[in-house]
Amino acid sequence: MQQQKRLSTIIDGLLKQVQAYGVKETTIAEYRTACNKLTSYTQEKGCDFFSKRLTDEFLWKEEQRCRSRDISPKYFRLYLMTSLS
Repeated sequence: MQQQKRLSTIIDGLLKQVQAYGVKETTIAEYRTACNKLTSYTQEKGCDFFSKRLTDEFLWKEEQRCRSRDISPKYFRLYLMTSLS
């Protein structure tokens, strides 16, 4: 059985790798904001661990928001890049 990983641990690792790659701090801040939105969504669902199902559900909802122009395509792409799927 595969061990579950806390979403916050995965996100911290992702952001450290992006920073080590040399991405500008302003871009990392945007990534952090997108990751925090994903984390908030999963916590609302009562889950602190990575879940592909919840991540896919989050992305589907954000895609619907993009289609209805509640968010810009730029923000939707940001969610896609940081979704960990």
